[in-house]
Amino acid sequence: MKTAIVTCVSENWLAPACVTLLSVARNSASAITDLYIIAEELSSQSRSEVAEFETRHQIKINLLTHAPAGFSSLDAHRYSSATFLRLCLPEIIPQTYDRLLYLDSDVLALAEISTLLTIDLGGMPLGAVPEIKLAQGRGILTDRHRHQIGLSKTQDYFNAGVLIFDWQKTCANRLLEKSRDMLLSGKHFEFLDQDVLNLVFQDQWKALPLKWNVEQSAACYLGVPPALRHFNHAAKPWDWPNIMAYAPHHEYYRQALDGLALSQFMNKPKRGSALLASIEYHLRKASLHQRRFLRKRYAHLL
Repeated sequence: MKTAIVTCVSENWLAPACVTLLSVARNSASAITDLYIIAEELSSQSRSEVAEFETRHQIKINLLTHAPAGFSSLDAHRYSSATFLRLCLPEIIPQTYDRLLYLDSDVLALAEISTLLTIDLGGMPLGAVPEIKLAQGRGILTDRHRHQIGLSKTQDYFNAGVLIFDWQKTCANRLLEKSRDMLLSGKHFEFLDQDVLNLVFQDQWKALPLKWNVEQSAACYLGVPPALRHFNHAAKPWDWPNIMAYAPHHEYYRQALDGLALSQFMNKPKRGSALLASIEYHLRKASLHQRRFLRKRYAHLL
């Protein structure tokens, strides 16, 4: 089974994207994979910096550029416009692959992922991990949000930071193209492409064990041992080594980028204080009742 592993970024996020792909390359030795970074544009300097990273770590990264059409009218607010690139993947990635693993560029592989690349999707075109913030009943990802975008209370909502596609089935049914068309339809979606992906793929995705996308809520509320750790939180591990839970991940980024031009990414000015970032991280704990509720609901995915 031939697999493409893809991350989509703006040019100034090349450094974490490279580390994401390095981590999966180190943890998918038994699988045949091609690594891709897709950006809207890349300077010759950026290409040289990625080439330096490839030489250091003896991996091959395919760098591609693509200008997604029609998205300029959308308000990306807290998201980078590069998020729309994943809806354009059939235009960019050959449809000859059996599987395509999409990863956000703030994901690290911390364990062997070859079983994910060949996982049984039960005939579905997509495998993903439920967004547990929807289940715990706090914040914007609640039943209200599901109702607003057109999902029923019984339908889970997945996090789109880790997506494993049956690539040929996805392309044949034009599911990503339908997602793009829905996003550009003029209707407001709070979570943009993640919302439309959940709508287009409703009843067409398989819920995967939580270890394949341990995002912030799963880490804080359930303590799930991660195979893929998703740092979907304002405080990123490359910025805050003083957050105890981030210390080994910060060191992973530091060692992967040490001495390379891309290491300047870790030296950019930090927003906020280190103390407040650490306090905010550790306060994101669910109550005992919430943790029991989540463990019961997702017992089959733990």
